[in-house]
Amino acid sequence: MRILLASCIPRSETTGMGKWTIRMANALGARGHEVECVWASDLGGSRSIDRHLFGWRLSRHLASMPAPPDVAVIHEPSAASSCVRARLSGGGPAIAVMSHGVESRILVELENADKLGSSVRALRHAVLWGWRERLAFRLAHHVFCLSNVDAEYLRRHCGVQAERLTKFGNGTDGTDQQVDVSGATDVLFLGSWIPEKGARILPQIWRKVRAFHPGARLVLAGTGCEREAVLTSFAPEDHVSISVIPTFQRLEEIWPALKGCALYVLPSLREGSPLALLETMVRGLPSVAASVGGVPELLDHGREGYLYHPLDIEAASQWIMRLLSDPGHRSILGRAARERALRSTWGVAAEAMDRGCLAAISRNSDAGHDTLRTVDSRSRSGGDPNLRRGA
Repeated sequence: MRILLASCIPRSETTGMGKWTIRMANALGARGHEVECVWASDLGGSRSIDRHLFGWRLSRHLASMPAPPDVAVIHEPSAASSCVRARLSGGGPAIAVMSHGVESRILVELENADKLGSSVRALRHAVLWGWRERLAFRLAHHVFCLSNVDAEYLRRHCGVQAERLTKFGNGTDGTDQQVDVSGATDVLFLGSWIPEKGARILPQIWRKVRAFHPGARLVLAGTGCEREAVLTSFAPEDHVSISVIPTFQRLEEIWPALKGCALYVLPSLREGSPLALLETMVRGLPSVAASVGGVPELLDHGREGYLYHPLDIEAASQWIMRLLSDPGHRSILGRAARERALRSTWGVAAEAMDRGCLAAISRNSDAGHDTLRTVDSRSRSGGDPNLRRGA
């Protein structure tokens, strides 16, 4: 197959979507497919307005290609234009929508977790993106998602029938680098320092943890902002315990910091299927994670770590304190986490996408045959009655 993967962001391995696109392209290529990636910078730029125009530019790009792909897999907010063009023209590549986390579902999750500003954001999303998202889901030849909660939402609220839906899990690269958590004392956070990723919640959790473990340290990596800006969220007495790594390209770059970590904390208020969780699991870190989105599908409570309600600060701090206090227990959980993550390969993910792409092509072919049958029927009956009246 010739497969096009389209993402409405600049090419990057530091973002979840960027890393996913590159890894999936490589895995599909290893299965013998010809894969092309299209990024925002390929079709205009990376400004805010360019993200809104990306879908329209992509549909024009697909229509103008001398040798179009068999299937185009497009990130959900950008697929509507291509879906409409494909349905109206009855030709061109099959269109599949890739959801890394259904935005409409995630906004409901965010509103349930934290009322602050979420209703305004939900309205803004509905006006700018929500209608495109739902249109794409309804018109696409096939839809991909990464979690059971998204699959259920797509079936119930977005008109996606089971035969048009493929759910699969993210993959990990696998690595020989493994943290020895038995003698470690630090807690790791990976992600942008924004409220949705727990920027308001984690400081409260850490205050409680530090009250019982004054010597514990918190490593915040990939925050996107400098230490001084991050520390404003924490109590002054906790500042001495915090290290900040604003940016990094790969986890290997912060390996010295990772080697001192006893566990990973994921305090998000919203998630799809977080790659960061799998990447820390494969290195042998147990986790204390908010039970949001697809997180419970990656982590079993009490086996690879612990889950808690996203606003239950007391529960989160208690689980962290338990792991910090019990080196043997966290080593057991860390080994289980690594074993589970090693089973989640990009090859397994690519196999599922392979099947979904074939289903999309088959559905597109069936739609084309239906169009041809309609045209042929009109020809045998004397042509389109509207055209006869026009004549």
